[in-house]
Amino acid sequence: MKIKKAYVLLTTVIIIAIVTTLLVANMIAINTESTVSVGVLRDSKEALFLSDACAEVAIDKLKDNNTYTGNEVLNISSESCSILLVQGTGNTNRTVQTTSTVGDSTQKVQIVITQLNPDTQIASWKVVADH
Repeated sequence: MKIKKAYVLLTTVIIIAIVTTLLVANMIAINTESTVSVGVLRDSKEALFLSDACAEVAIDKLKDNNTYTGNEVLNISSESCSILLVQGTGNTNRTVQTTSTVGDSTQKVQIVITQLNPDTQIASWKVVADH
């Protein structure tokens, strides 16, 4: 009878150990996945910030000189963003497009400007899938 109780106790301990191991492994997997998601989200936000910053620089340059064509890379902090070729000519109906990549995340922004000077009028400022 004592041997049977010992086997039952041993079996119970083994089952509890297996369940505990599975729970810990699952928690580690979930935590790792969450960490990766947070990193991707951070990279995406930083890439969008850089694209927006590039767009603001491009608009300032256009206001100062409406023949500005863009097509340049700006270094901001330790990252960079690109101002693509500015579309349109003169003081009205201009389109600025920028892009930035941080990690595996790329963000592209397109700004449609109806008037540059004296007061800049922006028809749209949006994140786009492709330029």
